[in-house]
Amino acid sequence: SLTEALIHQGKFKEARDATAEKVLRSAMVPTYSASNRLVDRYTLARMDYALNRFDLALIQLQPLVDEMTRHMGALHPRTMNARNLLAQTLHEAGFDEQAIEVQRANLRMAYHIAQSNAPEDREGVAMEELVLAKLLLASDPRAAETHAIKGVEFMDGRYERPTWLRERARWILSEALLLQRRLDEVDRQLSMALNNMRALPGYEAHTVYADALQSRALAHTAQKRMTEGREDIAAACKIFASQLPTRSLQSTRCQFYSAWIEADNESDALAKGIERWDADLGDFHFDASERLSVDIIGTDTLVDSRLI
Repeated sequence: SLTEALIHQGKFKEARDATAEKVLRSAMVPTYSASNRLVDRYTLARMDYALNRFDLALIQLQPLVDEMTRHMGALHPRTMNARNLLAQTLHEAGFDEQAIEVQRANLRMAYHIAQSNAPEDREGVAMEELVLAKLLLASDPRAAETHAIKGVEFMDGRYERPTWLRERARWILSEALLLQRRLDEVDRQLSMALNNMRALPGYEAHTVYADALQSRALAHTAQKRMTEGREDIAAACKIFASQLPTRSLQSTRCQFYSAWIEADNESDALAKGIERWDADLGDFHFDASERLSVDIIGTDTLVDSRLI
């Protein structure tokens, strides 16, 4: 479809506009199925999420999950996908406890489905484990590690050769380890992930590769390897800037870390990072009440947990 083609090209705004038009037009077509209407609305929410319009995505997803549950069933793959997206959207909107609750429910359902022992169902469990791991990073990195390990072990067993999915799982595990300052293990996991990604076509411009570079930049900085940290963060920010919409959350997050790492001294680091954040993405306020002391780069600076 046109929408999926635009998504694959990273043209999320155009995909969002095309989907919104489709939703409006289909409302005037009585023969258009209820299932297709629900799928179109899910795609619209996906695009709002990709464009960092989390409030809009949340307004759509909360009733949509209920409608999909009634029409398709709670265990239908599309309902599971919508609930998964709802959990991640709640997290990005700052409702972390509710996000984790929703994702735990999704994981329980995935385990129920996987009783059939079909490979695709067991992969669904691994995916839900990884999403829960990602949501737990800021509040409970040790629990995040436990869930991430389950995802990595499945992906390593399922895929003999590198895939973006397998290496992203390893990146999530490395994030959990980084937040615990287990830097030797972080090095090992990120070295494996980055080496494997380099075997995949187009890795130089892939945002998953940029995520891994960004994490390695933080690990290098924590080890006082400043030159390597600055090189990695610069490479990561360049990829985000070239592949994502202007002022995207990922790109701005990277710029925050870049300003932090490049600061001349620790007292200036947070101020410079927040200045960059507010200049690029003022709609997402750096809320002091939600900061978490993660001590990633060897300082006592407080960092907003939503930046992780």
